[in-house]
Amino acid sequence: MRKIETEKTMRKEERYKGVLNWFKENVPVAETELHYDNPYQLLIAVILSAQCTDKRVNMITPALFEAFPTPEVMAASTPEVVFEYIRSVSYPNNKAKHLVGMAKMLIEDFKGVVPSGCRKKNCERNRIRCI
Repeated sequence: MRKIETEKTMRKEERYKGVLNWFKENVPVAETELHYDNPYQLLIAVILSAQCTDKRVNMITPALFEAFPTPEVMAASTPEVVFEYIRSVSYPNNKAKHLVGMAKMLIEDFKGVVPSGCRKKNCERNRIRCI
């Protein structure tokens, strides 16, 4: 029984490595379809893209980015106001709450800047999974 499990694991691992190698050779630079100009806008777009098409997200983000150009502006807003800009994405009520909460977290824990890396201390304090 142990030998069969090991063989299955090896095959799965080999397939996994094969897929990764294919992407490394054929798509060496991974790019997103989302439109953004800075890390803050990318973070917003990624939050909105959950269970939603990038096309839909790209349709609503220009007005959203104009209305909330910085984390400070979004943090000072309410989910109800943000909702009006994102109502056409999936789960807009929850996403509006998460966007305002994300902006507040950026202000309180990261001085208004989207962190470029993951420090263990920040990850533990903010329940962020470090990779």
